[in-house]
Amino acid sequence: MNNSTSAIKEYLSQAQEGSLFSINELVNYASYGTAKKILQRMEKNGEIVRVIDGIYSKPKFSKLLNKNVPSSIPDVANKIAEKFAWNIIPSGDIALNMLHLSTQVPACYEYLSNGPYREYEIYGMKLKFKHTTNRLLGGMSSKSALVIQAFKTLGEENITSNVLQTLKEILTDDEKKALLDECKRVPAWIYEYIKKIGV
Repeated sequence: MNNSTSAIKEYLSQAQEGSLFSINELVNYASYGTAKKILQRMEKNGEIVRVIDGIYSKPKFSKLLNKNVPSSIPDVANKIAEKFAWNIIPSGDIALNMLHLSTQVPACYEYLSNGPYREYEIYGMKLKFKHTTNRLLGGMSSKSALVIQAFKTLGEENITSNVLQTLKEILTDDEKKALLDECKRVPAWIYEYIKKIGV
């Protein structure tokens, strides 16, 4: 075993089971090309799992299921964003899921991004990054942006008292204050509901 292989294996041995990593994280231990070859050998030996090109996970074994379980798609999305230095916001059904406004499993995981349009297939599911303006990605916290996307996904006619009550319960006082402070330039109908959440 050469020094590069030993260094990479030692680095990965300290990672938690189920954690994701990209080849970019290993360039301190080997050149990109060498690191890729080492990871390909480790994948072939079952030591790691390739999620998409350039991103791998350390297997996580479930005693309950008696098998390795895959990383969550939101975790994969965040790792892709980290790899390419994108800012992303969950949108569509995934935004509703993350705010406990829906229990349906999304048919497609969609994120708004300041990067290019990209589409991946992860574990048989679609993962899409849709380009949007920096204005939507900047100037507000990730939780505020998530709430805005949830409102847009539902539409004005579907914002019920139950939706508002759920958001009141899961958002902290600081998050409610941030919503009021950060979202004054959103469409007027959304801001009216934001004011009700902060009450």
